[in-house]
Amino acid sequence: MKTKICVILSLTIILIAPACGGFVTTVVPDSEATPESLPSSSPSLAAENTPTPLLVVGGGPIEPAGTWRNIGPEGGVVQTLAISQSTPSVLYAGTSGGIFKSINGGDNWNAVNQEHPYVNIQALICDPGDANILYVLSYDGAIFKSQDGGSSWDEIRFGLTGMGAQALAINPRLSTTLYVGTQREGVLKSMDGGTNWQSINTGLTTVEIVSLKVDPGNPTTLYAGTRDGVFKTIDGGMNWYSINTDIA
Repeated sequence: MKTKICVILSLTIILIAPACGGFVTTVVPDSEATPESLPSSSPSLAAENTPTPLLVVGGGPIEPAGTWRNIGPEGGVVQTLAISQSTPSVLYAGTSGGIFKSINGGDNWNAVNQEHPYVNIQALICDPGDANILYVLSYDGAIFKSQDGGSSWDEIRFGLTGMGAQALAINPRLSTTLYVGTQREGVLKSMDGGTNWQSINTGLTTVEIVSLKVDPGNPTTLYAGTRDGVFKTIDGGMNWYSINTDIA
């Protein structure tokens, strides 16, 4: 009778901060499993029967699972990322030094800061149906829109600079519907691509919004992360209620 022995490796994730300010993640084993650690009757069984898992990284070559490589960009700390749903090879990176774009899954990056007065990017989102339409939230709370893949920008909500805007969300089925989470005015909603905004805070117990997420399967359902916990709406933000049960 042949005996199969399974060796389980525990993994530790280590963050390394290079000089450019970004982070590279690597994965290393906590302990090294060797044939000598197996029963003497099957000294080489693990080496013969343990497959090497594979992983596709950044649209590049196939590499062993657990292997990471730095694909840039070198523009400061990468604070937010967006991927185009319509063209997944198109990526945008918002950094402390501006906005960068890749059209080949991250293998190459180019700055797209032309005509953009702010370089410290807090959040960015892509139009689900058009990789060239991008919304950017600066650290100062200004929101800009590009309709040509970052070549040019228009400010779409000048007044948000005093509200401490820090979160952006988009309806994946109706991309003209946008949501902004602020520190001082709660949640704002636009139904015309950012030209006009309305406050939608009924039911919220705080106006300090840290994060916003839209349910991709049911876009009228949103979740807001706040200083008072998590809130949910099922009617596009018209009414919110707390869902903090079991959250300490």
